[in-house]
Amino acid sequence: MTKTTGLELFQAPGVEEYEQVGQTLTFSLGDGNYEHPLNITRLTVHGDVPSSVLSTEGDQTSTTTLPNGSQLLTSVGTLGTRVSTLSKGGQLTLWEAPATAAQNAYTTEHLARWATAVDEQGITASHAPVHTVAQAAPHCQLTQSPKPFKHGDLHIQADASMLCDQRGRGNFAAALRQYQGLGIWKTLDSRGYVNEQGKTFPVVLRFECSRLTTSNWKYRNNIGNATLRNGNGYWGAHNVFAGTATIHCA
Repeated sequence: MTKTTGLELFQAPGVEEYEQVGQTLTFSLGDGNYEHPLNITRLTVHGDVPSSVLSTEGDQTSTTTLPNGSQLLTSVGTLGTRVSTLSKGGQLTLWEAPATAAQNAYTTEHLARWATAVDEQGITASHAPVHTVAQAAPHCQLTQSPKPFKHGDLHIQADASMLCDQRGRGNFAAALRQYQGLGIWKTLDSRGYVNEQGKTFPVVLRFECSRLTTSNWKYRNNIGNATLRNGNGYWGAHNVFAGTATIHCA
């Protein structure tokens, strides 16, 4: 997919197992700016796909049948843009550009063109789960909120940070997400950056929900990418997930 989009791998692939769904493969591509993630989730579905997985209430949506019989759906709203393809064999691939990325990096046309090309070419995406990789030195410690929490009446928040014992070129990115079903998590906020001589990398993730927001959504935060490299070596971790929380906005 990096060849199709011209983007680089932003977050290493991770595999999760869900009851009645099976395995989901999730990874992120990017243009080098950690404020512009393009999140991709792929799984095989059996039966109908819940509408909440593909779009949010109030989004502008459109559906197209591709020449190979796959369905292409686009959904554009205040939280960003989602484009998904569903093949006749049940392979669902969802491309998600959160609001900041959709506004500044990837248009709906970009996502639709890439999604169509990947589907029509039958490009597969498979990868074993990637976990922490540590080499000699340096060493970093990751901390994040055990699960998202309410901050005030209408804010959902989570904190994340990377603290290293040496300075170096560090990449750090984390996200706050909402569960949609079928193993799909919608990004509500994502933050990250590169520091050429960093040692401490903190981020605060926030989502402002209104009293009209449906209650009983599940939320979780995760550290998607955390690496530090210097002349002494390399340290890295990917896909570090926190717990889930059911939060009422009202």
